[in-house]
Amino acid sequence: MNKGKYRIAYITASHLDLFWLGHLFSCLERGTNVNKQYVDDCLEHPDRKYLIETAIFGAELVRRYPEYKEKLSRLLHDGRLEIGAALVDRFENSVSGES
Repeated sequence: MNKGKYRIAYITASHLDLFWLGHLFSCLERGTNVNKQYVDDCLEHPDRKYLIETAIFGAELVRRYPEYKEKLSRLLHDGRLEIGAALVDRFENSVSGES
């Protein structure tokens, strides 16, 4: 490594709280639309990467757009997409006053 020379990289990522801007279904819809746009961007630009923070949004993207299953698989295989393994976001606010 050359001292004094650093490379900075960024990866766009999603952080979408369920229930925060409405009810569960509106949040899933909004999140799916955001994630789809970023996935489309990755497909169009081979130098881009993306992180879908939680599994529920990856699953919802495939549920709403089944044709994206293969696209997501390809991006995952190529190391250009990550989907967080957290599943608790489905339940974390279900008993709080916030939801």
